[in-house]
Amino acid sequence: MFISVCRTPWSEFTIVDGQLRTFTARLGPSGDLRGYEGQTGMASPGFAWYIQGLLAPKLYMQRGITYSFKVEGGNNPHNPEFYHPFLISNTVSTQLAQAYEIIGRIWKKRLIFLMYV
Repeated sequence: MFISVCRTPWSEFTIVDGQLRTFTARLGPSGDLRGYEGQTGMASPGFAWYIQGLLAPKLYMQRGITYSFKVEGGNNPHNPEFYHPFLISNTVSTQLAQAYEIIGRIWKKRLIFLMYV
């Protein structure tokens, strides 16, 4: 007997809160094909960022406002599995891949925060 299991991705998460100025980012499990990979189509090493407890949400932010991020995890350059720099971008394209490459060359032992506006 063959049983087919539907592996549809979870819904994408969004944070839209005009009053929120401080975000908490924690490294956690990626959710495999139903989670980060299924939502974005991009491979994950098994971990992804959770913002305010939500898996890799889209953040809607306003220009000219200062935001803070409390980042927990991702800063272990001696273990590639746990070295997961925290990046913020307004695109999901090769710009992100290029940013990771630059980070790898220049900022090897630091946790990086990039924001493209």
